[in-house]
Amino acid sequence: FGSFARGDYVEDTTQENGTTYEYTSDYDIMIVTQRNINLLGLKWQKLRTKIDKRPTPIPTTLITHNIHFLNHKIKNNYYFFLDIIKEGIMLHDSGKYDLAVPGELTPEKRLKKAKKYREHYTNEGDKFFKGCRFYLGEQDYRQAAFSLHQAVESYYAALSLVFTDYKPKTHDLEALRQRGITINEGLKEAFPLGTKLGQERFELLRKAYVDARYDLNYKITAEELRYLIERAMVLRGLIERLCEEEIVRLQKLLEVSRL
Repeated sequence: FGSFARGDYVEDTTQENGTTYEYTSDYDIMIVTQRNINLLGLKWQKLRTKIDKRPTPIPTTLITHNIHFLNHKIKNNYYFFLDIIKEGIMLHDSGKYDLAVPGELTPEKRLKKAKKYREHYTNEGDKFFKGCRFYLGEQDYRQAAFSLHQAVESYYAALSLVFTDYKPKTHDLEALRQRGITINEGLKEAFPLGTKLGQERFELLRKAYVDARYDLNYKITAEELRYLIERAMVLRGLIERLCEEEIVRLQKLLEVSRL
C-alpha cells in the first residue's frame, strides 16, 4: 500500500545551504494474520532480517494486524485502513477470510477524530517535554533523553493520527520521522540528517527509548540535549501548524457537506 501501490512514490535529492538531503519513499506492506504476531518473536525477526538483506536500497516498512482487528477498523471507518483496501495491491490471499464492508465515514466523524487526536497527543508530548526540561535542570541527562524521546514520539503520533487515523506500533523515531516526511516533506528540517553531527545526535535520541533506561553505557551531554530540545521544538511547531491546517480543511469539508 502507499505511494508505490498508487504510483506516486518519490525519489528526491535536494541541496540546502551546502547540505544534501535525500528522500526515497518506502515500500509499505501490511501482513494480515489469523492471530497476533509476536513482534519480538523468532519468526518475525527472521522476516525482518531477510528483508533488510535485500539488494534493493529502498527501505521497507512492515505492519501486521490480525484479520479481526482489521475488519473492526474497516467497519468503523478508520480511513488509514479504508485507503489501504481502496488503493492497495493484494500480494497474496489465502482465501480463508473476507474483508468487512466499510461503514459510513462522515466529514463530522473525521473532524471529531482529528481534533481529539491532536489535543490528546500534543498534550501528552508537552508533559514529556516539561519532564525533559526538569530532568535536564536536575542533571539527570539519561532520564531527560528518555522523556524527550517520548515527547517527540507523541508529536509524531498526533501528526499521523490527524492525517491518517493510524498510529504505527513502533517507538523507532527514524521510522516515525520517515512516516512524517511522507505526510509533509518539510518535516525533514526538524531533525536534519545531512551532517554527521545531526545524524549522531538524532541517533542518541532514537536510542534513548531503550538505552537511556537500561544500558549503563548510554551517555548524553547537556549540550547534546539542548540541541535535541531545540530541534524537538521545531518539530512541535511544524506539526502543530500542519495539524491545524488539516483540521481547518476538514472543517470546510463539513461545512460544504451541510449545504
